[in-house]
Amino acid sequence: MKVTKQDMRWMNEPEKWKQKDDEIKITCPMEVDYWRNTLHGFVKDDAPFYWMYVDYNFEARLSMKGKYKYLYDQAGLMLRLDEENWIKLGICHYRDQLYVSCVFTRGNSDWSTHRLPKTKIEWFHVWAKRRGEVVECYYSLDNENWIRIRQGYFTDAPRLRVGMMCAAPESAGFKVTFTNFLIKGGVDDEDEESVEEDEDDDFNDRYAMKNPALSLLPPEEGGTLGRNWEEEGSYGEAEENEEEEVED
Repeated sequence: MKVTKQDMRWMNEPEKWKQKDDEIKITCPMEVDYWRNTLHGFVKDDAPFYWMYVDYNFEARLSMKGKYKYLYDQAGLMLRLDEENWIKLGICHYRDQLYVSCVFTRGNSDWSTHRLPKTKIEWFHVWAKRRGEVVECYYSLDNENWIRIRQGYFTDAPRLRVGMMCAAPESAGFKVTFTNFLIKGGVDDEDEESVEEDEDDDFNDRYAMKNPALSLLPPEEGGTLGRNWEEEGSYGEAEENEEEEVED
């Protein structure tokens, strides 16, 4: 389902933002972030977060584009239980280029990154899937071919806050646009089958799971962009066939 303005609430509402239909434009304030303890020893919990409640198993997708210029300028999807338990999945400016960024926080923050190609990236897309206590995190440059960056234990709490966030820990802020915030599921397991029958086919399981560490880098940077996408099928099918295809 597409999320409406009436579904959403603010945590740390920024001074400048506007929403038209499913497009949300935010001017991220200066020196705000979400982080807990790891390496740096500080806690930050003051960045804009535009969210709604989602229960039980669900999938969430979000697209974003921004003027990321300075160290740690970032935007993405957040899943949040409380101040000490949250996930943020998105794009981050780091070491003078853009990276996929995924932080699992359970008391302390655990950060994963993956370097993106140096070509111009306009829209960036993320997808999180919750199944019980486990969350899987994916990203895409074209909103069709998806690569998993993280899978991990999060929480067994039934209700989470899910939405979009942006942060500028070491800069004066930047402008970011979010769109296509979609939620699938979010109901008790007993009701999930009936809900899935009513869903459209917008959440086709199409992944690029072969050699995920290289697949979004172009050949000139040592990657395989454009040569290894799985056009059809699900992650499970790709995984089952991977050994046979490698032998060929």
